[in-house]
Amino acid sequence: MTTSLESIGSRLSQYLSHKRIGINKFGRLTNTSGAQISNIINGKNYGMTKLIEIIRVCPDLNMLWLLKGEGEMLPVSGSEAGNTDKAASVSGSEHQKKINALVEENRAIKAELDKITMKHDAIEGAITYQNMTIDAYKNSIDVLSATNRDLKDLLQLYKTSTPQAQMSASSEETKNRKSA
Repeated sequence: MTTSLESIGSRLSQYLSHKRIGINKFGRLTNTSGAQISNIINGKNYGMTKLIEIIRVCPDLNMLWLLKGEGEMLPVSGSEAGNTDKAASVSGSEHQKKINALVEENRAIKAELDKITMKHDAIEGAITYQNMTIDAYKNSIDVLSATNRDLKDLLQLYKTSTPQAQMSASSEETKNRKSA
């Protein structure tokens, strides 16, 4: 098997075809451009960082196969012998795990939001009740103040209108004059 840039490019092209990944998409996945991936596929010179990025992005790709053409494109372990697309299943299961974790986190956040909303509604209800109570107390104070004024007016009227109160008032005036 050969290790030329052309043969590496050819094997990378086989891998991308097998995975049904376009050159431009693979360029985005590897933080390069479609043109750079095309150069690699066509056997043109490329840097080690691009190869390392391909290795990082394609953990299912057998690097020995990519570089030398030895072994299988997608190595299969004994327990996964029936799975011809290991990368898709691993990648898919990892993505599914992430999706499930995010869904669970979303549920937890929604549950917390529901709790907060219920607490908020309860607090709003309590505030409304307290405002109503305060208004009732203010009305009671207004009524008591008016009643107190009315009672003072009645007492004053009573003191000035009864004969005994008039005599009492005039004897007080006499006492005040004598002492003056």
